[in-house]
Amino acid sequence: MKSVLKAIRFVPQVFLALLLIALGAGCSGKESAGSTAAGVVTVDGQPLQKGLVQFYPVGEGRSAFATIKEDGTFRVETTAGITGIEPGNYKVAVQYEVEDEGSLPFSEKYTSSAESGIEVTISESGDNQIEIKLTKAGDQ
Repeated sequence: MKSVLKAIRFVPQVFLALLLIALGAGCSGKESAGSTAAGVVTVDGQPLQKGLVQFYPVGEGRSAFATIKEDGTFRVETTAGITGIEPGNYKVAVQYEVEDEGSLPFSEKYTSSAESGIEVTISESGDNQIEIKLTKAGDQ
């Protein structure tokens, strides 16, 4: 009877160990989503110095994002943390954290992928360079 109880306590430990090994194997190194994409975000010709670019697939696929650096440049990752982006068409939104009582440096319409009017196509081949031009007035 004691050997049966020891075996029952042992099974969850083995299961947990196998689960951790399987998860670790899936997390080793960065995976690629297929295509690379990078670019720059400007507002009335000047680089946007911070923020987040969000890519929402038109149809099926993973959404992706990119953090905007001080010089306005960005490199795309999927929401699963995978470098790159799946080929296809995407609607784009730009998020920006307003500090204290400040205001957005661009038109609020760009914060919604449904209203921004910005759509990009990511190709399977090569490095996709994306230029996102925003305006304070909202006219693109």
